[in-house]
Amino acid sequence: MTTSPNIPQVWKADFIYDLPLGSGHWLLGNAGGTLQKIVSGWQVSGTSRIQSGDPIDLGNVRLVGMTRKDVQQALNLRFDDDARRVYSMPADIILNTNRANNVSITGVGGYSNQGIPEGRYIAPANSRDCLEHYDGDCGASSVVVYGPRFIVFDLAASKRTRITEKIDFEVRAEMFNAFNNTNFTVGLTNFATTFGQVTAADGARTVQLTGRINF
Repeated sequence: MTTSPNIPQVWKADFIYDLPLGSGHWLLGNAGGTLQKIVSGWQVSGTSRIQSGDPIDLGNVRLVGMTRKDVQQALNLRFDDDARRVYSMPADIILNTNRANNVSITGVGGYSNQGIPEGRYIAPANSRDCLEHYDGDCGASSVVVYGPRFIVFDLAASKRTRITEKIDFEVRAEMFNAFNNTNFTVGLTNFATTFGQVTAADGARTVQLTGRINF
């Protein structure tokens, strides 16, 4: 029985802070009338999450020219500004992994016209030197690496204005991913085509304004 790998480290924090303004506070506590309504009832809050990268199971594969530790160390975001692409592996590993996973019975060495793999790469468990009879017979049954860190901070500011004894009006501004940090989704399992290419990301800051009546 196999179990899914866990995220090694996760740090979470939440805070709520009532600004010391207006009635009952040291700053502008004696303000009256309209000014009192403007400065009272302000609150800021936020949540944050910083975690180790998500586990990525490469499956039953053969590592050629690399150990599991080498694969993890090689996993690093790489930006190609000219092609407007983001990669998660060095170019030589991507190229030769593509080659190793594109086979052809009519090609040189049994590979496609992309060429014969060399150096370091990730290959299928089965090869001409080993035909697998059970999972892990020829390769590693499960190679797990961890993607980039995930970081997000959400912030909010709100103000409540009392209308009557039991009714108040609240206006709230929220910023999701307040620092506009981009979290890339790394996919490493489509070895024959898009291996090593980052095809998804979550990073746009979103601002939301709401108003509501509480009673």
